[in-house]
Amino acid sequence: MNRKQEANKLQDEIDQLHLAAGRSPLKLAPLYREMRDERRWEDLGYKDFDDWIDNYSQRRWHHGRSRVYALVSTMEKIEKSFEPAATCLMLYENAEDIVRAFGDCVPEKLRTAEFVRAASELPNDEFREYLDKAQPNLHMPEKPQPKTFQLTPRQTGTVRHAINKVKNDEGAVTDAEALEIMAQDVIKQDVRETALDPILDLLRRINAADVDRSLHGRESPTGAQWKEIAEMSERVMDGILTASAEMIKA
Repeated sequence: MNRKQEANKLQDEIDQLHLAAGRSPLKLAPLYREMRDERRWEDLGYKDFDDWIDNYSQRRWHHGRSRVYALVSTMEKIEKSFEPAATCLMLYENAEDIVRAFGDCVPEKLRTAEFVRAASELPNDEFREYLDKAQPNLHMPEKPQPKTFQLTPRQTGTVRHAINKVKNDEGAVTDAEALEIMAQDVIKQDVRETALDPILDLLRRINAADVDRSLHGRESPTGAQWKEIAEMSERVMDGILTASAEMIKA
């Protein structure tokens, strides 16, 4: 197998793992590291690793530079205390808390199979409680919070009218479906649903009672995703405001 074939095989593995990773995106980190360190991006025709992220990973899977580098960085820090196979089992949000608490050196007494199991299986709130009991006097920082948006009454009315127009034109049943259609039109690609969360929260605050709550029945984003989500949401929100004003004029 030549280098081009090996690079394509690696990219296919990344695609397959994205479909299966679920709550454990840390499993992607070794593949991202190989793409970077073995210069597989070069064999795929990209000018550098960031170019591959921008034009493949971001566009196909919404994993931008901050997300990819955060995954690799977290994995490399935890690998200094645990075997790579154990590291990749950990839920990413829990892995972030491990790094936040201990840096790249987890105390010897915690380097156990039980600790790995807890990091791999417990929801983040329960894992934080587990950490507090396992390491007394450990003061964990608060989780980062998503960015919120403040609209003027006029902007609120503009978006409200535009949402109603989309619902009438497209047959969308809910505000959330209308927002997704508007957002997809704005940025010309599929929008990760979690990027709409702050916008949907905004609509709830302005009494848009028809927001589809089914969008919120999934995993919450991890701390490392909030910045990326906020940036995407801000672009989407700005685009929605612009598009809304244009739709009303039409």
